[in-house]
Amino acid sequence: MSFEQEKEGLVKIIEGMRSRGWQPTQVFDGEEYIALEPGQDAASIVEECSSTDDSTLIFNGISPSRRGSLYLVWGNSPSELVADNSIGHGFDVDLDETLRDVFPGWPNCED
Repeated sequence: MSFEQEKEGLVKIIEGMRSRGWQPTQVFDGEEYIALEPGQDAASIVEECSSTDDSTLIFNGISPSRRGSLYLVWGNSPSELVADNSIGHGFDVDLDETLRDVFPGWPNCED
């Protein structure tokens, strides 16, 4: 699968997580944290995430004490882009639902 397909998949994941109350707030590129603007469009967030081979996208939930993160590794396939994620505060449940919406057959899908 192509890099562009991975990027399109992450846009859908970000939009799905937003619809479930999770707002992306920072990207960690392995060296520094990059603050995201409230309401920043998903495509520009994806550009921040895809500037390195791997990155971490951090989300805040409804309250700032609810946080979650996605560890992203580029170059596999869109459904394998999320290599790891946090599991607290229902983040994992919301992520699983989002991934099922974005990738039919998740977690056993073939891109």
